[in-house]
Amino acid sequence: MVSIHVVLSVFYQNEYPIFHEGTGSMIPNTIQTKTRKTVLTTARLPFFSLFGLILFLFSVTTSCTSQTQKLPTLKGIVNLAPNVPLWMLHGDLSVVVFMKGSTSPAYLPVAISIYPHPVFPLTFAIDQDNVRLSGIKLSGDVKVQARLKLSGDREDSPPTLYTSGPPSDGVVDGIPVSLTISQESHS
Repeated sequence: MVSIHVVLSVFYQNEYPIFHEGTGSMIPNTIQTKTRKTVLTTARLPFFSLFGLILFLFSVTTSCTSQTQKLPTLKGIVNLAPNVPLWMLHGDLSVVVFMKGSTSPAYLPVAISIYPHPVFPLTFAIDQDNVRLSGIKLSGDVKVQARLKLSGDREDSPPTLYTSGPPSDGVVDGIPVSLTISQESHS
């Protein structure tokens, strides 16, 4: 138990004590003099010591748990080739990750990250939060493709799509992937 020693000096004009015995005062002992009253007490406050202990434990556990577990991440950069028209920058860039499952013979799209009105070169990081299929863990060898799409708003203005070509090889938590958008796609 922590003891708190309080010394109060109270100046008076008369000799009447402020603290009376039996009033439930936290200050049990008073010493009187003619011109001033000095109060010396030992107040035991278990609540404050318990509260301090709880705050200390909370700060220790918070500092220990603030180190979050690192998610597997695919990192890379997307560049824009000079042949791509600048008005395509008004579109959306999608970085799509393809994985081969344990039962699937082909690579299937499993994760996507979308960047509206991109600024190039664009650095990306795709992790488990970007996976769109439940039960899939982003890991190992993957294929990655960047797609820059400008949506058409009329029948005579169909959507325009530029890609980084066929999906490129990448490794989750490996060397960053470098993609360059350069090919117009008609699909």
